[in-house]
Amino acid sequence: MNTIADMIFIMKSNSFLRKIKKQKQRVKGINNHNTRSMKARYYILLLLSLSYFGIQAQPNVGDAHPTSTNYKLVWSDEFETGTAPSSTNWHFQTDCIVGAPGCWANNEAQHYTDRTSGPNLNSAVGNGNLSIIARREDYDDQGRDLDYTSARLNSKYAFTYGRVDVRAQLPPEAGTWPAIWMLGRDISEPGGFWHDQYGTTPWPAIGEIDIMEQFANK
Repeated sequence: MNTIADMIFIMKSNSFLRKIKKQKQRVKGINNHNTRSMKARYYILLLLSLSYFGIQAQPNVGDAHPTSTNYKLVWSDEFETGTAPSSTNWHFQTDCIVGAPGCWANNEAQHYTDRTSGPNLNSAVGNGNLSIIARREDYDDQGRDLDYTSARLNSKYAFTYGRVDVRAQLPPEAGTWPAIWMLGRDISEPGGFWHDQYGTTPWPAIGEIDIMEQFANK
């Protein structure tokens, strides 16, 4: 993250997604029916970039390949209300997960914050977009003085089967690592939304499914 000044990552939804819904009759979804006890539930975790989420569930899927006609919408966020990410849908993960001098895995150089207002906000909602803003600034938190800030959000919805559709605009510059990815709900990660209730298994044993990951400008 050595080249970041102030970068804005915008997630769009509205007209694009309505066009898909009306013209292509596509469904968007995530399954919230845990039909087999051995199957893991996943939640969505967002780093430096967010998106539209339409969630569609297919009940009693088992291992069969689902068809679009069996889906129904169960969870979505089009970022059309308020000026901050919905507290009903999203959790800001800000507690460090590794020891000093860093704070996060992969030698990340930033703190994640829950700032949604003021001159140094790191996330904001407006006009059907969720923007996550990475800033170069001296930021001291939890005993670590780091040079950058951004935002990291966990979905407050977990699922086993289904489909997720996302639309996101990513930065072209090198120096960032935006990602939209899924971790098992039972991950042991203090500060994560699901940790206190379900956290039993550390990463990587918990599993990971990447929806999108952009390293540098690739």
